[in-house]
Amino acid sequence: MTSSRDKGTGPGHALPGRMSKAEFQELYDRLRAQPPWGPADRRGALNYLTPATMLAAAREVKLGRSVSLGDPIEYRVTADNPEPGVREALVVYRQP
Repeated sequence: MTSSRDKGTGPGHALPGRMSKAEFQELYDRLRAQPPWGPADRRGALNYLTPATMLAAAREVKLGRSVSLGDPIEYRVTADNPEPGVREALVVYRQP
């Protein structure tokens, strides 16, 4: 069992300062360069799905309803979304 002290959080731990863009990019690049499943892996977090975890999830089903986990795409510019999604549609009309 880990305590908050082990995680670097809690009352005895000073909060880190803000990172500069360069510091964040360096950290991102360093972590990104160390894939936990090896450099040739293409499944990523799907490696966590095993037959046992799928069986455990299937045992949790009670009603058999499906639920969408998708989020709606925001199209308005807001403070936390300065570059919203762009909706494009292609309409093809063929004369009979």
